[in-house]
Amino acid sequence: MKKIIVITFFILCVAASAWGEASFEKTQESAKQGNADAQCYLALIYYRGKTPQDYKKALYWYTKSAEQGCVWAQYNLALKYYSGNGTPHDYKKAYAWSNLAFANGYEDARKLRDRVSKKLVSEWMLKPMTFNRNSK
Repeated sequence: MKKIIVITFFILCVAASAWGEASFEKTQESAKQGNADAQCYLALIYYRGKTPQDYKKALYWYTKSAEQGCVWAQYNLALKYYSGNGTPHDYKKAYAWSNLAFANGYEDARKLRDRVSKKLVSEWMLKPMTFNRNSK
């Protein structure tokens, strides 16, 4: 499964470097019709700036694709939420998406999930403890 994902990503990157206006419009139309692979590819195009770079649109299309089970989009969403690149840091979402990508067969997502887990624990440990004086 990992080899398939790596090969798919390689093909997407090569295709992204050679795309033209017509293929962009076809990809955009296919993405709007619900094609998860086209949605993921469109997100990559927006994220990498092969069209005017737009992180908001990239995040939108990664989310649409990930919700349909595209493991590459799930992993990329986790990375974006973890790094805060194009979106505010959100370790809970990063954990959820990386865990889902791992559960769907992307082995490298486990490493990210474990890093996010450490961030969540340290974030939780740094929060001040509050006690309810009215509780019995």
